[in-house]
Amino acid sequence: MDENSRIFIIEDNIQIIHQIREYISEYLSKHKIESQIITVSERYESILEQIVPDNMVINIYFLDIILGDETNGLSLAQKIRSKDIFGYIVFITSHMEFAYPAIQYKVRALDYILKSDEEMKRKIFQCLETIRNERAGISGISGERTILIRTSGTDFIIPTRDIIFFETNTEKRSIILHTINKTIEFRSTLDELKNSLDDSFYRCHRSFLINLRHIRSVSKNRSDLHVIMLNDFKCLIAPKYLKKLLDYEKHTL
Repeated sequence: MDENSRIFIIEDNIQIIHQIREYISEYLSKHKIESQIITVSERYESILEQIVPDNMVINIYFLDIILGDETNGLSLAQKIRSKDIFGYIVFITSHMEFAYPAIQYKVRALDYILKSDEEMKRKIFQCLETIRNERAGISGISGERTILIRTSGTDFIIPTRDIIFFETNTEKRSIILHTINKTIEFRSTLDELKNSLDDSFYRCHRSFLINLRHIRSVSKNRSDLHVIMLNDFKCLIAPKYLKKLLDYEKHTL
């Protein structure tokens, strides 16, 4: 967690906003961290316009589960997660009975904090410390670009250079990441991944996002368009994407 992080407080109670902001500011000051704090107390879905997919910017959302009379914080959390697969969501609630329904929404919340909890400050500090330690681990891998992959049971920090390709699992509505020595299945979309990765990754088919650095050969057979990747993985090519791959092959392979 550093100057590339943004912290959002999404809450309909101004007093609670001030309280959360005070605790966050105290933590940031204590650790000499410069981070932008953005509060949203109305027009809650306007936050979605501020989310720009970028693997180098980390967003942290302190989000009330129930917002006003009409807005469901759980539904908003789903929309946030659909746009920001790497962000951290911390639910703030007046009623802990909403925690279980929140789990069913599958937004991978970092924690659930009760507004009336006397240890609210300590728990907010714990969340920020967890994020800070995790981000320090990510940036500490030899300074190389990485991607954070979250599954239901484990978080993986993968150097992008090790990724051979991603493919969709339409049956399970999930993504499978292939590296040289492992595969990881997780929830996301190829569009979201493409937006968070650099230009080395190319969408060659609706079901495949490949790492151009790991191409071994490109088939020009119109009846069997495909690319052979490292470890002899075969990925399909849609005809409209063939030209760019052939140009890449001509100049680099």
